[in-house]
Amino acid sequence: MKEFTGMLMILIVFICGTTASVIHPNVQHKTQKADTTIILNDTLSLYYGSYNRTMKLWYNLHIINKKKRLKVGKGTGYNGTGSELFAALSPNAKYVVVDAIIKGYVYQTDQDSSLHENYACAIIDINKATIIKQMQQDCDGAWNKKNQWVSSSGKVVFSQTKEIKKNRGQ
Repeated sequence: MKEFTGMLMILIVFICGTTASVIHPNVQHKTQKADTTIILNDTLSLYYGSYNRTMKLWYNLHIINKKKRLKVGKGTGYNGTGSELFAALSPNAKYVVVDAIIKGYVYQTDQDSSLHENYACAIIDINKATIIKQMQQDCDGAWNKKNQWVSSSGKVVFSQTKEIKKNRGQ
């Protein structure tokens, strides 16, 4: 049901350009000093270092691998998009799919602003702590036994073999 609701939200935002709420621009958007951990298996966890109450999203993502903490996207354009704490680990534990939700206010005037939301997901290389693929569609997929991310329609969206060839320039 969560997957259906998420996909429905994506469709509404894209089709209608819907505004989720209107709020005065003087409302503060506080990020709490809060953290949470999602345990993926015996040696891997995801760690979110902060929580934004206004946006209701977790930020500041790290991979914890055997107690070593790596910041996801360090030195890249990854600005820590938010998460509702969804995570799906590949069978070989080399990749994880997480939420990559972007929420922000667009100020139409000094008095009015609209909250826009963009629901997406990202595939992260666990060992490198880097995002290797971002998707707005196909987030409702699942890992198969070949460590491929497959959309609900059966389309292979990500394959480790294709990614290795792509990185080698083949």
